[in-house]
Amino acid sequence: MKCERKARRALRILNGDVESEYSLSLDALCEDTREWWEDTLAQEPANPNDGNAHLTPGADGLRQFLEAEVLPWFETRKIELANRSSIREHALGEDWSGKTIAAATVSVS
Repeated sequence: MKCERKARRALRILNGDVESEYSLSLDALCEDTREWWEDTLAQEPANPNDGNAHLTPGADGLRQFLEAEVLPWFETRKIELANRSSIREHALGEDWSGKTIAAATVSVS
């Protein structure tokens, strides 16, 4: 996943000893991840105990965001993709192989 690699690269930059690590890390992120970060910063937490309440613009806030939100999201997404056929079978209650789909399509028509 391209964006996951970029997020991990940004985290490595943040963990390095680079003076301009924050801007370099932002540049390393995919555009949608950068927008997610900006949206997170713009939100007023509904609950002061919200996990995002402590996130502030800067290297520390971005590091926390990548570690607590972005990278776990990628891990969850990989698991979902790996189990996609099992989830579909469970939801539909049967195996939807190409043959079954063709038969279902013919019977519906």
